[in-house]
Amino acid sequence: MRPFRSFLLLLIFLIVFAGLSYVLPWDLKLPDAGTLFPEEFITSLFIRHQTHGYQPEAQPAETLLVAMPEKIIRTDSVPAPADNAVAAPVHLPLRSFTDSLNYSGRPVRIMYYGDSQIEGDRITSFLRSSLRKSWGGTGPGLFLPVMPVTYTRSVYVRASSNWKRYNYLSFKSKEITHNALGPFMSFCRYLPEGAKATSTVRSWIRVIPSVFADSTSSKYEYLRILYRNPQEEVKIEVRADRLPVQTDTLRVGSGLNEFVCPLYKVKNVLIDFSGKVSPDIYGVSIEGSSGIIVDNIPLRGSAGLEFTMVDKENLREAYRMLSPDLIVLHFGLNIVRNIRRDYTYYQKGLSRQLALLKEVAPGTSIIVVGLTDMAYGEEDKIVSYPNIQGIIDAQKTASQEWDVLFWDALRAMGGQSSIIKWFNMNPPLAKKDYVHFTDQGAD
Repeated sequence: MRPFRSFLLLLIFLIVFAGLSYVLPWDLKLPDAGTLFPEEFITSLFIRHQTHGYQPEAQPAETLLVAMPEKIIRTDSVPAPADNAVAAPVHLPLRSFTDSLNYSGRPVRIMYYGDSQIEGDRITSFLRSSLRKSWGGTGPGLFLPVMPVTYTRSVYVRASSNWKRYNYLSFKSKEITHNALGPFMSFCRYLPEGAKATSTVRSWIRVIPSVFADSTSSKYEYLRILYRNPQEEVKIEVRADRLPVQTDTLRVGSGLNEFVCPLYKVKNVLIDFSGKVSPDIYGVSIEGSSGIIVDNIPLRGSAGLEFTMVDKENLREAYRMLSPDLIVLHFGLNIVRNIRRDYTYYQKGLSRQLALLKEVAPGTSIIVVGLTDMAYGEEDKIVSYPNIQGIIDAQKTASQEWDVLFWDALRAMGGQSSIIKWFNMNPPLAKKDYVHFTDQGAD
């Protein structure tokens, strides 16, 4: 008989005898349940029972299974998880995200921010594909007309040459008059701010799946565009597989607006803007009506400290529209070459970003991914940077301060000098710069 059934049978006998004690003249003193069944014993019974396949109905998911792709685990330096590994409890900061996965009944959005380590949809491509095997979903998620890398593992974005991307440096140099930069910490326009052409200006964005896109990322269900259009009406026309889908005008107003139209699972989308002024385009998203959405948001050269440099209310409104369930911050590469003994300044800076995100995206789970290993050439050998751990400690301390989940990527890689081992694998999991991953390494 299984331990759980034995426990229930014994409990029934106790209840029966306790009931008889009220009828029969016994002077029987029964021990309390805590004495008979200590909490540790009861907990262990439930854990052992659940690992045999039983799951109570209508209970929130309490576990996350950790898996690593078998094709990558090919050397002793990257150990595979044990076959008898038991799922670990979900860290409480992730509870709202796991609840959304299992109970929300709406699209679940992961906004994955990072530096050049994630450019080209590295890391996010595998994450998106893996999650969709269990929870479904379609489309590549968010992008802008001008991206650091236009051809990624999920999508190919082409745009007319008159598009330009503006960021905080544009605001600082007074090229633009505001820092309402949105979720990308930037926005795109095809005419300068405040400019009005004498005749209609046309600008376009074409989106097609990458040849590396899986069947879910290459299926386009809905188009969403976040924009601000303070001057006058701009015409927008959407064509899918060369057939007209929707023609409309963008609303005029000082705040954020959203344009939405169906795409009918096509694979070739053309978005055409025409007008004498340009709207601010804060994000274009191709996504499904259900399942998982994973946005790849690379900020080249960034240390992840720009969130506090943008207009707070604009960012709050953008997150309200996008409704992210999880925000991932994967930064650190651009701090490493600034070698110093103390990284308190970085810890405080990251702490300010987490405080802001908690404020403008309340209820959204956050993960900080720690810095990965980096190496450089020293005389005739390659060595890891000596300050990696100091930067990781700063990231971890800031995460703990705001009760945010921290994931130690360096430890997962194998510790110090692991980037060198990864480069020497066959096929290589790291690039020749000993900084960035190959696609296989990112997976």
